[in-house]
Amino acid sequence: MDSAAEEEEVVAVGGELESDDDEAVCDWPVLDSEEYLDFAKDKPSLARMRRTGWELDPQKFPSDQSYPGLYDGPSGPSPEVIRFADSPLDLFLYFMPRELWKKIAEESTVYHEQNLVARVDKMYAKQKVPGKKTKEDFMEREAKHADIKAHEILVLLGLLIARMINPSGDTSTITGLQRRLVRWPLVLLGSS
Repeated sequence: MDSAAEEEEVVAVGGELESDDDEAVCDWPVLDSEEYLDFAKDKPSLARMRRTGWELDPQKFPSDQSYPGLYDGPSGPSPEVIRFADSPLDLFLYFMPRELWKKIAEESTVYHEQNLVARVDKMYAKQKVPGKKTKEDFMEREAKHADIKAHEILVLLGLLIARMINPSGDTSTITGLQRRLVRWPLVLLGSS
């Protein structure tokens, strides 16, 4: 069997193939995810689709491109946002209001408490000298941590932004305290 005939058989699976000289139109069924993955691995079918193309169902994708209910009023930044546009910090704080910081701090504290046992188990397992400290020692130390405060969320975001601005890690211009503060968010996020 030659490859063109083989390719045509694969393309025709599950659909009706109509041939007009070099063009083929297929009535493709809707594929479930497993069939879609199988089709994606089938190189002859994909090659055929690249050559012949495909058409979208006009009932699902109308050709008129008018979308009902789209907003058609004035657009652009609001006058309220324009007032803060001169200061990047003010603009940042406009989009990150105080209530959001508080909610993030609350949820971070809840998350911290929910994962306390798992963290303690990891600390206990990673001890350099096994059995030197008990799980209770680790639990006691970790449970003493104060709740996360809203302003700490802003400090964390500020440090992450500073790290984005200077990703090279050039530390020749920063002090030891600043170096620890820049590393602090990464430690909290578990990447260092």
